[in-house]
Amino acid sequence: MCQMSGLMRVGEIVQLRKRDLVLTHENIIVKIPPQITKGQKARTTFFSKEASKLLRPRLRPLEDKELVRKNIMIKITLSQSSFAM
Repeated sequence: MCQMSGLMRVGEIVQLRKRDLVLTHENIIVKIPPQITKGQKARTTFFSKEASKLLRPRLRPLEDKELVRKNIMIKITLSQSSFAM
């Protein structure tokens, strides 16, 4: 769900830290740092309202420096498994 709504590569998602996310808007804003993008250029995207609603409670307790992959990858795995049915 997050990969599709944010138009991000899996390699970018698994390297995101909480500090790369802006949780104060309805849609979570994702500021992808240049060191983790394919073209080494920073870019900004966002998660859908639905993905943001599911993720926000899971991300709040994390510290800014923590990787968010364990919280986001669970949602990706669940959304991908629903397509396989």
